[in-house]
Amino acid sequence: GGAAQEAGADDEAAADHEAAADEEEVMVIPGWQPTVSLEVKEVLETGEEDWDEIYSQRSKLFRFSDGEWKERGLGNSKLQQERETGKVRFILRQEKTGKIVANHFVVGMNPYCDLVPNAGSDKNWVWIAQDWADSEPKTEKFALRFKDAELAKKFKEAFDKAKEMNAAVPEFAAKIAETNGGAVPEVKPEAPVEKPPVEKVQAEAVANPFAGVSATPEISGSGAGAGASL
Repeated sequence: GGAAQEAGADDEAAADHEAAADEEEVMVIPGWQPTVSLEVKEVLETGEEDWDEIYSQRSKLFRFSDGEWKERGLGNSKLQQERETGKVRFILRQEKTGKIVANHFVVGMNPYCDLVPNAGSDKNWVWIAQDWADSEPKTEKFALRFKDAELAKKFKEAFDKAKEMNAAVPEFAAKIAETNGGAVPEVKPEAPVEKPPVEKVQAEAVANPFAGVSATPEISGSGAGAGASL
């Protein structure tokens, strides 16, 4: 009797082992294993890795659309210089989402990048730019609001300096001379400023601004200073 019970137990154990093996075979099917690691990368590429930050200040950006100013985003307005070419661009991301809401080169090509006060305010600057925030070139009228007049003044100084730096870049110098009909000032670009890496935020890679843009783009409407007040 004892031997029969023992044999029965062995048979049951063997059956359980076989069932477990069958279950494992079902769970691990050859060719079904994921080929892409699902590990989260510690460093996310933002498209800003090859640029040095030369200016940054929290501010609020507006865009003139349909006859009125509409808020575009709140975040750090930045001026960044590309290490390889020396080109300087203006870029602003929404601080909550990381979405790019402005991205253009700071080039003094009439009528672009000419800062003017908005409605007499000393905290706001208005300008027209060939913007690439949406990966396609679009002429935009922007307004940037700062906390106080001193911060606004510092932005203008940095923005105007960026125009001088870009005027020394051969690619831009020719366009500036052709568009403005005058000589290009001899401005030696400063060496890229060494800064800590730009904060890593999950956002779309930055498009290449100003690529393929006509040297004499046309815009509709009146000057940058026109329009309703903020």
